[in-house]
Amino acid sequence: MGVPSYSYSIDNLVSTTLDAYSGDPVNLLTKSGEKFLNELRNMGRIFYVKDCEKIRHPLLYGHGENSGYYTLDELDGTPGAGGSGGSGGALSTAAVEFLTQSNYDMFAATRNINMPQSMPPGDVISYVDALVAANLMKIWNEEEKLFLLGRSAGDSTQTPRVTSPFSSDGSQVVGHPMSVLSLLTESVATTDGDDDTDETFAGVKTDDVGDEWQPQIFGVTTAATFAEGISDLQSAIDQCGFSEFERTTHVFTSRAVFEKMLGLLRADGALPDPVRADLGAAWNHQFNFGGVNLVWSRYLTESTAWDTDTASKAANEPILGLNLYSLRMNIVMNESPIDGQLGFIRQIGDGVYPHPTLTNVFKRIEWKRNYSVDGGRRSMFSMHGITGLTS
Repeated sequence: MGVPSYSYSIDNLVSTTLDAYSGDPVNLLTKSGEKFLNELRNMGRIFYVKDCEKIRHPLLYGHGENSGYYTLDELDGTPGAGGSGGSGGALSTAAVEFLTQSNYDMFAATRNINMPQSMPPGDVISYVDALVAANLMKIWNEEEKLFLLGRSAGDSTQTPRVTSPFSSDGSQVVGHPMSVLSLLTESVATTDGDDDTDETFAGVKTDDVGDEWQPQIFGVTTAATFAEGISDLQSAIDQCGFSEFERTTHVFTSRAVFEKMLGLLRADGALPDPVRADLGAAWNHQFNFGGVNLVWSRYLTESTAWDTDTASKAANEPILGLNLYSLRMNIVMNESPIDGQLGFIRQIGDGVYPHPTLTNVFKRIEWKRNYSVDGGRRSMFSMHGITGLTS
């Protein structure tokens, strides 16, 4: 029996390591430094789904007719009108539509895991483990950027943009899942008169289903200093709270706004105060405020794209309120050809392959995922108007 070749050994090592990490994709999120995806994981909002072309969620937007009111001894059976300013009257027998479907295309991505053609004898297992882990950590890093900016890692333009979730929406970018700007601005009417409610988000028009399908937009009291940040943000959170689950759970923002809010809260607390002394701990870059987690991300910086309400489009700091009880990530799970284990990585082809002109070999992998909203959007918001933030 011949000695197994190097390519055979490295293929088995890489495939086995891929299967181990692929079966527990969220485990690497703690090592990659992502904020948004980590919060989705902490909320249990990363779901494994079967392979599909799109995800659909039922959208309840109506309730039928109004109720009739009557006294117990009403002999003729006719409901009353409810008194002055009340409701009721004759009951209707007409069917009323109250349910539709929101739609979200599934998107695929691929990359090569590159390896040297040969290397000195040694701890190849540790090398392969680190190599695979680094590639998967990079995948999550790119996924975070795709959601927060709508831009891939290799995109030289880093201005945030709308990338729609469904093919019938206005701004779908080939291969890119939904971005946060799409979630917060599509099929929305702004106070500057820009009414897009006749356009679709996830294949649904706000005009067809009602205001619950559009997020809310707020302005700040003092643009340059954000001096009223505590009351501005608290008011937005309160107005987006409708129930225990239909409410803002997280506010994602820039480092500038995060540090400004820390300063305001610490000043309000008149330090030393043991409750506020640890606000914004360095290890997680977040703190609790008004019942939500306020988190900053290195991808969120001042941009005209975050001016979600005015026609002039000044460079604004981002303040993005999200309901992670409503927003979810869907990952397609595949069966490993080696041991049947389920994982989110699909290995393309059997074995590793040499580059035609380089002294490298590679294994190609693929994954599929998207984001969807399985509840409403009225509990989410964007806040605009912070320009040239100063202390």
